[in-house]
Amino acid sequence: MEKEIEKIMKMIERGTITANDGQQLLQAINKGKHQVKERKKKMLGQMLHININSYEIDQVIDINIPLRLTQSILKMKCIQKQLKSPLNSDLEIDLDELIELINQQDSDEIMSLQTNSTSIQVSVK
Repeated sequence: MEKEIEKIMKMIERGTITANDGQQLLQAINKGKHQVKERKKKMLGQMLHININSYEIDQVIDINIPLRLTQSILKMKCIQKQLKSPLNSDLEIDLDELIELINQQDSDEIMSLQTNSTSIQVSVK
């Protein structure tokens, strides 16, 4: 945040923006920082729950990941392999998109997918 303040102050000094504009920018930065802090606080104790049920091979995979560690854990090769193993080749989970959905989540259920051979539910509990 220190760098942002410096940049805003220099912009005011140069006359690029007014002092009032600078104040509004600082308030927006503080508001965004507060929202991030609140979201992180909300994530404490919550788990990302992924349930994959493959009807063809009669296999169920349940994965529970602490929400705060989701991004790191979902990028691990062993987890990616586990997520893809019961899925047929024409069905793939976009992990980057899933992480984005998790970060923007407003409700407990993030996604649900049903095909003839597989069902996937992703939720936060």
